[in-house]
Amino acid sequence: GHRQAGRDFRQARATVQTVEEVRGWLLDGMASGFGLRGGPGRCHAFFVDFRECLKQSADPEGECVPLRDDYFECLHHKKEYTRQKIIADKIAKDGIPEPVSETVVSDPKSS
Repeated sequence: GHRQAGRDFRQARATVQTVEEVRGWLLDGMASGFGLRGGPGRCHAFFVDFRECLKQSADPEGECVPLRDDYFECLHHKKEYTRQKIIADKIAKDGIPEPVSETVVSDPKSS
């Protein structure tokens, strides 16, 4: 039923790993570019950059990987969530750290 279809979709998405595998469904216009309120979607600019790289690159596996990573991070926030968890775990283990005071360093050229 519905749950099985959702599981199949997630499993299929989990197997997509390389730029070449993603190339087909991105070039077919995966994202409409419209956000929930009618303006551009929050990740559309990343999508456009990645799609253009795929269209123009002779070596998408080498050249487009950083753009793919940026687009997927915008969509899924995995790096952000991982960093938040690392910080939360450190706070749980060590307590809340003391704030670091910022020291303003004057530019020697302006003296």
